[in-house]
Parts: sequence; structure tokens; C-alpha cells
Amino acid sequence: MMLDPWTLSPTDAEASLSELESRKVAKRREPFYSHAVKDLLTFQATLSCTQSDAKIAASALVSKISNKENLAIMDIGGAEGRFCGHFLAALKAAKYTIGSIHNIDPAPQIQSEYSANVTEIADLTPKIISNDRRGVEEAALMECDILVASHSLYAMVEKSRKPGAATIEGQLRRLVTSVRLGGAMLVVMSSENSMAIVTKRKIYRHLFGGHCFDTVAEDIEKSLITAGHIESRIYSDTLIDLTESLGPYKENGFVTQTFKDWASYFLRHDVAKLPERHVRFIADMFLASSFELKSLPENFVQHETSVAHLALTSDSIVLPHKSLIYVVKPFASTNSKSPISQSSPAQ
Repeated sequence: MMLDPWTLSPTDAEASLSELESRKVAKRREPFYSHAVKDLLTFQATLSCTQSDAKIAASALVSKISNKENLAIMDIGGAEGRFCGHFLAALKAAKYTIGSIHNIDPAPQIQSEYSANVTEIADLTPKIISNDRRGVEEAALMECDILVASHSLYAMVEKSRKPGAATIEGQLRRLVTSVRLGGAMLVVMSSENSMAIVTKRKIYRHLFGGHCFDTVAEDIEKSLITAGHIESRIYSDTLIDLTESLGPYKENGFVTQTFKDWASYFLRHDVAKLPERHVRFIADMFLASSFELKSLPENFVQHETSVAHLALTSDSIVLPHKSLIYVVKPFASTNSKSPISQSSPAQ
């Protein structure tokens, strides 16, 4: 079955989940942000943005940071550490030195991988890395020169929509005020203009009805403007490598466990628990949105094939993705000189 992700409507495919099933999905979805480590690692291994976004972000940031020595880095949701590793390697190449790294991530199972990747990629000692296993909402934020939040604020935004929760404006102000004057906060999130996100939302609309549990960069842009001064706003076009996940499905209709793991993290729902027809619908949607690498513009292919860890070939099945990168500077009047305590619902 070939589907067009740009024009598909819910009536074009098989029956969607019932309202009761959809509500159950909403209740089951949140833990996939931090607890489904296998799915997270499967997903992260398919991304070129961990390297491409990091290099673009570093290039945008170097002229905005006044201090170049002994930088204190705070990484929000650093996952397996590849983004931070490539980001810090680029800063070091621009003659910045790193003094400390504080990673806030509630998934302790991948903290050793975080440390290994950051130290190897950026050629740093693990002694400068510390970890906080609480979520960003509960963790004490320490004063830093650069705060990194790469694809890690989605859960915070969604939680802010719940009754009685701290507002997203208050949460973002809390993050920005942990940054020293002369420093900056770096925010990277998926854009609503990404083919991957368009496909994801089509799947949500079809399977989950009105329950579209999705957050993109554009959702928080107004809040970022009130939290600090946006110095840079840059789109980054990257690829998601689905060759291993979707290759067998394209060839013989076989849905692999690798695809289920990948889709489970991207959709924040255990795909293996869905009816088989829905799993195949999801696979069809992502396949319809993907391309063979050789069909993409040559300059884009040359850029993305330089991402060594993906090992792309001309026949690779890739899904175009787009991120938005923000460099946010703190307002002088809101800068803090001490650890920032957890936020309250009144913020």
C-alpha cells in the first residue's frame, strides 16, 4: 500500500483507534521519554542531526559567548551524549576550553554511554562530567556558561499543559536565568516543517483521533522570546536513516523489531502493542515519506554522507527531517548568580 503523507485523511485508511483506546495511549505515552532506553538508543542511532545540528549550533554560538576559557556546560537530557560530544568538539576547535559538564537526565541506564561518547568525541576527561538523575523540572540548575537543550524539552512542554503544572514560560525563564551574563542557552527542537513531523502528525490524526500528542519548536517560540533574547534562529535540514528499519518491509512486507523499537520512541507509544494493521499503516506512512539517498540533491547528499556514524549509501532509505536551532541570551535583569531551585506552578 502506497500512501501520500501530505494528502492522506483519516477516512483513506483502515479504522482508527476507538476513543477509549486513544485515551489509554495518552496515559501510556509519557514514560517513553526517559524509560524506554532500548527504543531511545535505536532511534538515536538513525539520526544525522546529532552531528549536523551540533556543528551548526556551535558555529552560531561561538560569536555569542564572551568567555572562552573553562566553560561550564549544563546539558539538559543529554541522552547517549553524541550531540554534546560533537558540539563541544566544535567549540574546542574554535579555541574554547571546557571546564565542567553537568548532565541532567532521568535515564540512569545511559549515563555511562553519555560519558563515554562525550569524552571520546570531544577528547575530554570523564572527571569533569557530573550527572543528575532527576528530570529538569525537579533538578537544581547550576550556574553555567552554556545551557544545551537538544531535542530534550518535549516532555517539559507537554507536562506544562497539565492542570496545576508550572507554565512553559516559567520553566524556560528558569532555564535561561541559570546562564551567566555573556553566556547563552542553546535550544534544538524539531520543526513543524519537517517531513518526519508531518508524517508523525498524520499517523497521530489517523490512529489517535484528536489526541495529537506532539510538540515542535514553533510551539515554544513566543515563550522563548519572553524568557530571553533570541540571538539566532536557524533551520537545519538532516536525515533519518530507515534502511535497517524499513528495508525488509519495502522488500518483502516484513515489519522488523528494529522498526517497532524506532517507531515506538518517535511516536512515544509501544507500537508492538497496536493491532497489526496499525503497525503496517505506520510502516507504510514512513515508507511513503522516505527516499533513496541517491534521489536527493547532490549537495545535500554530500553533506549528510559525511556523517560517519550513519554509513549512508546511495541506496539508503532516508526520511528528511528539519530542526530549529535557537541561541538565547539571558536578560541582564533576570540573571542569577546561584543554583536555581525547582520551579513552582505559580511561575
